[in-house]
Amino acid sequence: FVTVRWPRDAGGGAAVAVGAIMSSAGGVVAASAGGSCGGDMQEIVKRLSAVSSGCEALEMQLRKTASSGHLGFVLHGQGLVGEVDEYSYVYQAGLRKGSRLVEIGDMPVNDMEYETLVQLLQIAGTVHVIVIPPLVNGQARGYLFH
Repeated sequence: FVTVRWPRDAGGGAAVAVGAIMSSAGGVVAASAGGSCGGDMQEIVKRLSAVSSGCEALEMQLRKTASSGHLGFVLHGQGLVGEVDEYSYVYQAGLRKGSRLVEIGDMPVNDMEYETLVQLLQIAGTVHVIVIPPLVNGQARGYLFH
């Protein structure tokens, strides 16, 4: 799986391309390229997509439903999303059953205990997450972690 986020501020207004490659065995490799090296990151993604069945991750802002104070989805272990309420803000943002949360608020999910995941999602009214979408048939993609 590949996630690419463009651009990130490196301080002083400099844009930095940031990417992470997540293997099915649980390994994560992070890469960044500053200045005019953004094309290098695009080339890496292009080459990986030629040999991988992965996908580009999505960045989302998940908002709690005002009436219930809940995000509107069921979370299982390893960041796997279960049922999603069709009338929730998270559904409108694009979260679907079978998606997998890989970052919550810039913190990787791979080593987090389930209770920690839930606490991070409950803290704020809006939560920034990075999500691996499900396959076209709605099934979750392979496990990212052991």
